[in-house]
Amino acid sequence: MADDFYQLLGVSRSADSKEIQRAYRALARKYHPDVNKQAGAEDTFKKISEAYHVLAEPESRAQYDRFGPEFRRYADAEREYASQGAGGAGGAGGSARGAGRTRARPGPSGFSWSSAQAGAGPGGASVDWDDLFGDVFGSRRGMDSEAELELTVEEAFRGGPRTVVLAGPDGDRQTFELQIPPGALDGQRIRVSGGGQPGRQDAGSGDLVITLRVKPDRRLRLDGKNIEMDLLVAPWEAALGASVSTRAPGGPITVRVPPGSSSGRRLRLKGQGMPQPGGKPGDLFAKVKIMVPPHPTSRERELFEQLQRESTFDPRSSSSSSPLLPVIPPRLDIGMVAVGARVHPELVRRFVELGLIAAAVDASGRLWFAPDAPEQVRRIVRLHADLALNYAGIALVIDLLARIDALEAQRTVIRPGRETPPWR
Repeated sequence: MADDFYQLLGVSRSADSKEIQRAYRALARKYHPDVNKQAGAEDTFKKISEAYHVLAEPESRAQYDRFGPEFRRYADAEREYASQGAGGAGGAGGSARGAGRTRARPGPSGFSWSSAQAGAGPGGASVDWDDLFGDVFGSRRGMDSEAELELTVEEAFRGGPRTVVLAGPDGDRQTFELQIPPGALDGQRIRVSGGGQPGRQDAGSGDLVITLRVKPDRRLRLDGKNIEMDLLVAPWEAALGASVSTRAPGGPITVRVPPGSSSGRRLRLKGQGMPQPGGKPGDLFAKVKIMVPPHPTSRERELFEQLQRESTFDPRSSSSSSPLLPVIPPRLDIGMVAVGARVHPELVRRFVELGLIAAAVDASGRLWFAPDAPEQVRRIVRLHADLALNYAGIALVIDLLARIDALEAQRTVIRPGRETPPWR
């Protein structure tokens, strides 16, 4: 079975020329034989190059969208017909020179061609693909169309009806009624029968395939079928323990916070994650986040000052092993980085694949980032937008900035009372 050119490039059928070009450049850098020595890389590079050259040209892309992998047979047959009708054996008059220019015009199949020379066809007639090749290719089911739909974690949790309006192939607006299943996961697909492109010769239309994208927010994040949410607690609740009421995607819940809980501690609520009809539901992880009074009263300040005087606890001491407030290494998951940088998690994952930001991978395959990862992502986005750099250029700039930071960190005092001037 022939490869789908859109799937090879990893783009949707509605992608514009810039998206296709960006996808091709990224894949070409990854699979170019001079860079990738793995078996099969050269074949993959040839396939994505062929896909790009077809989809980059509006005319060949239109033929491919309509006829699929067999689109070249139509072009070959048209050229043969034009050459025979322009003075070849059995031609109906006309010159053998100058034939070959054609123009597209609407036809019953959505594509037909007429010659730019009056004598190109028998008696100067136009070439109609449906009349000429209907018997050759017969009926053909329409191609599938693809689209994406963004949902919040709560919308994906609840599921339910959803109305989607998309632009059709002729620019007209098409409305589809979807039923989102409860517990829908990021990347899950919904197929709408008959919602794709029309078929040939009364054959059925293709399907509309919608990919669900569950986006995180400042409170809720999705990790597979598990949900992570921030649990806001007061300092005394974290230190002494408490039962904290909060709102989860499934409704109000009460979370028991054990004594001595620091920010970042994850409390597991089994079976309260994403529902999975016919399967085991995910878990809900409440992540402790200690909040202090932004404007303490005089009495609150007095009590905090008393605690400061009497407590011997030092959270920054490496020798501190107090069970009251265990030290948790600061780290961010991909959802937290995406929220902090205000981008989609898939873009963060892409930056990791390109080596633009570093991430650690645990035994379950989950990515973990340093606390400054959101700022790194924002810097990459700014470089791409402001300087119009590709990712290879951004990598060079980031390396240069890292070298500058290292030089500044190595500044030392030349003489007593005299520091080195700032290096820029």
